[in-house]
Amino acid sequence: MRWPGWARTIKPGWLVALAALALAAGKLIWVEDASRSILGCAWCASHKAALHELQWLLALWAMHLAAGTRMAAALHPAAPMLRLLVIGLLLLAAADLVVLHQFLQRLTLGEAMKFIGEPQAVRGFVGQLGLQAATLAGLVAVAAVLLAVWYTARGRAKPAHHLAWLVPAVLAAVAAVATVDDQHTPYLQHSAQAFLASQSRHRAYSPQFAASLAARASAALPAGLPTRPQPASPSPSPSQRCVAGAAVRPDVILLMVESLSVYQSRHFNGIHDWTPELDRLSAAATSLKNFHANGVTSEQGLIALLTGEPPIERAGAPGRTLFDAFMTPQDSLPKLLRGAGYSTAFISGFNLDFPGLQPWLAAVGFERIEGQEAPYFAGRAPVRYHFDSVPDELLLERVLHEVSQARDKPLFVTTFTQSTHHPYIDPSSGQRTQQAAFGYVDRALGRFVDALRAQRYFDNGMLLIVSDHRAMQPMDSRERGRFGDRGFARIPMTVIGPDAGAAAAKPVAVPEGFSQTDVLPSLRQLVSRGPVCAAADQGLFLRQPRVAPECIYTRRAYNPNRVYAHCGQTDAVVELDGDDTRVSGSSALHRKVLETVNRLRLGQGFDQGVGKRRDATGQSVNPLCEGC
Repeated sequence: MRWPGWARTIKPGWLVALAALALAAGKLIWVEDASRSILGCAWCASHKAALHELQWLLALWAMHLAAGTRMAAALHPAAPMLRLLVIGLLLLAAADLVVLHQFLQRLTLGEAMKFIGEPQAVRGFVGQLGLQAATLAGLVAVAAVLLAVWYTARGRAKPAHHLAWLVPAVLAAVAAVATVDDQHTPYLQHSAQAFLASQSRHRAYSPQFAASLAARASAALPAGLPTRPQPASPSPSPSQRCVAGAAVRPDVILLMVESLSVYQSRHFNGIHDWTPELDRLSAAATSLKNFHANGVTSEQGLIALLTGEPPIERAGAPGRTLFDAFMTPQDSLPKLLRGAGYSTAFISGFNLDFPGLQPWLAAVGFERIEGQEAPYFAGRAPVRYHFDSVPDELLLERVLHEVSQARDKPLFVTTFTQSTHHPYIDPSSGQRTQQAAFGYVDRALGRFVDALRAQRYFDNGMLLIVSDHRAMQPMDSRERGRFGDRGFARIPMTVIGPDAGAAAAKPVAVPEGFSQTDVLPSLRQLVSRGPVCAAADQGLFLRQPRVAPECIYTRRAYNPNRVYAHCGQTDAVVELDGDDTRVSGSSALHRKVLETVNRLRLGQGFDQGVGKRRDATGQSVNPLCEGC
């Protein structure tokens, strides 16, 4: 093949340099735009990102020079492999920039492995980028192919000095030393840093370490098992608190609002006033104003709410997704309520092909599972949005239709909105701003609750409005000044329903700290007829007196290898790292936090036998006590 004359005059090195500089410039422009719109400051982050990008450019330069040395040519195929590595890094940077722009997230090895076997999900994501982004991605792909052809076909060994590549390599190392980590580092890192970030949270315990943990857990149990069946009331361990069950069976809707955050709500002491309808409803109901998400993704939020456990990676557990590690949790909300005579349903308006989701929903006990393919949506939503989702207004109409149907069992419905997922799109106006998207969902939420009241649903029905996680974006100085680092986990939580203690008709603002993992034990207390026990780190907030958890376990997007424990006014940070899992500080409280995290990662739950009775053989018994 003979290239055109103008093409033969273009040097591969210049193509590499132009592509790398364009991608670095795109990253810095994004960082500056995000810092102005989200953090409210100019030039406060881009100069830090520039150091990371400089390190990346220097590393590419070093590899390019090394590929052109006599030494590399002599060590065939070292030179072609180095050229291909440079091309691969450029493609990685292009893909990372698209993901960062669309989702405020980085392209990591873990996420790539999760989605590599889900081509349909990837196609759906690409389809949602819009014409402009798709065109840009297409141009980048074409340029990358041409670059690959030119670079591999025309690259020749140059008479460069053997050690010329050392200069940019050393400068890249110096730039790496000069970078300083902070809460925004995951957004500032160059693409290779983000992609290859540490995965220490996935390291397994050694068999010896796991055995020692199991032995300590067994030693904590009361000595000796009974020789005959014992009375039905549970016997608490020293770390448990036992309370009376409420013995009520209200219908329950668990409404998860994608990315709903405290900073968006005036009622929840936020920075903005974007959710007036939620604020109106919360001011007349029970609002938990110190409520926390236990995770930072939708996957983690679902696990915390429906299993009652913090979404911490199980040590060495197999599977591509976190759902795989929680297929057989200690408890699950759907199974708990089915045992109490409920009908259970998961109703959503998005594509359930998200990796691992649908099998997990079935495993935790939902009898019916609906996604965007449900017959109710047929012909009603010609335009689809994130993950093939219908507009949230239509989803809430579907839930209204469900609760209006006659039935002989109480109903538990979990529903999950999507219109406020990044990139933000308001289905009613087409505006692409966060304020517009949350305004749309807020108005739909107000109409939904008013329609429930018109149906007299709240005569014997309860609605729990909660977020799956804080919005996936950096925290500005105002939010950090108001909530500190815990602000990364703060989300709204509102309970509207019949008189059930704290969830009373009169307005109640709950100041104590609770989290998503407390929803399961709180509903267990609501439906149980006898005493119910909760572990020290499980809270109960649907009845008076409320019982706050001793510690709340949360995650942070800026460091996925850590678990953060909020214990009253004290914080403990656990570094997940196999047998070397460790906690900052050396107080007795911190040691207790470390023991709890290790136990959770082995699938032992918050406390051995918590909330359960044991029969004569030592087997656990349904904790809902007699007559449920």
